[in-house]
Amino acid sequence: MKQRLTYALASSAACIALAAWLVPYAPTPKAEGIGKIEVLGTIQGQYSAYVTRWLDTDEVRQLLPQIKMNSIPEILGRYPEGRLTYWIKTDYNGEPLYLYYYPPEFYVTYNGRWMHRLCGSEDAVQRLHEICLDACEQELADTIYW
Repeated sequence: MKQRLTYALASSAACIALAAWLVPYAPTPKAEGIGKIEVLGTIQGQYSAYVTRWLDTDEVRQLLPQIKMNSIPEILGRYPEGRLTYWIKTDYNGEPLYLYYYPPEFYVTYNGRWMHRLCGSEDAVQRLHEICLDACEQELADTIYW
């Protein structure tokens, strides 16, 4: 009887841990912990420039807590195929957080250890994408007319 109870408790704990590991979660649950935001964009696929001056960092700060990432990470050394369009760099409670956009997907690196795919939260991701692409276009226009 005691052995069955121990087995039941151990298997229940394992199931709960597995479910917690597989469920998507937000790397930045509160906007208050988000530090300085920088965005580096690839302009016409040829060079990279900081485009932070062209975007509303307060809006980005409000969108980040709405974004959820997959709990199952990928190895950091394996970057996705395709060209990097832009990345967002910030810190959350002193830990570095990067969001990379390799078309057609976003990836998150938190603590610099693992790369995660974004999961769910399509509206927030779409709005973030629009903000960053607009900033890249404004940087390109500024470069052409400068």
